[in-house]
Amino acid sequence: MTRRDAGNWVDRGQPVEPELNRVLAIYLQKDPVADGPALGTYVSAIKGMVEAGSSSADVAGYLRHAERELGIVDQDGRTRALASVALWHVVQAARVRGAP
Repeated sequence: MTRRDAGNWVDRGQPVEPELNRVLAIYLQKDPVADGPALGTYVSAIKGMVEAGSSSADVAGYLRHAERELGIVDQDGRTRALASVALWHVVQAARVRGAP
């Protein structure tokens, strides 16, 4: 790690959506910049789910729904579970750090 904050998902006061978008785009094999606006609905839904108390397993179920909507058929359950844990932790880190 070269930066002091390199291990942080979200810094204090930083909005969570850009990091959620980045993680989700990587999981879905999309470009975070070019496809980011198209993923906005999914990012908002995941953020809302976690803030409402959903588990990472619930997020994994939602990811499966998103994959179907986007026509992605080659994701396996293990990768989906790992991505859902990462997305869940991004939102929780933002909550702890007081993100807007």
